[in-house]
Amino acid sequence: MVSHLHPANQSHFFTGTAAPCTSIFKPVWFDSSLPDLGSEPEGTFDESTLFWRHELLHRETIRDYSSRIQMYHSQRDHLEQEFVAAALDAAGETTEAKSELTAACFEKAARAESEWLGLIQNSRIQQPPGWVYKLAWNRFNRKAKMPAARSVIDEQFGRRHRWLRTHI
Repeated sequence: MVSHLHPANQSHFFTGTAAPCTSIFKPVWFDSSLPDLGSEPEGTFDESTLFWRHELLHRETIRDYSSRIQMYHSQRDHLEQEFVAAALDAAGETTEAKSELTAACFEKAARAESEWLGLIQNSRIQQPPGWVYKLAWNRFNRKAKMPAARSVIDEQFGRRHRWLRTHI
């Protein structure tokens, strides 16, 4: 959460995710409503939640963070700046107007993140992380029942090391 605390009008910005490094901060006011963010997230993947939908982008990005974040960080930052400017302009507006802006920002962010996910899923890993890191994230993905979580172990080392997945 990031807050702009003006004496007359406070504005707050939330990602609604666990990964601010890949997320977009969106405007929220305490006197207005939130859009439907889906059900409350639990320990396994659920496409109906904002949290888990973003986790798809986050987990694909961190498979090669330094290369993949470059593919969308400028667009993310630009969109976030657009949201901040609009929110500061709307801070004194009606509750209804602020709720509409919040909903529009969440929707626009969801569309952008979906596009970025497709972009990075079709990109080649340039700088793979170390094998211990890969083992850990493969395990996290299996435990969370992430869809189509490609095994980076298989991509890197092939079938001969498949047994690692069941022993670590």
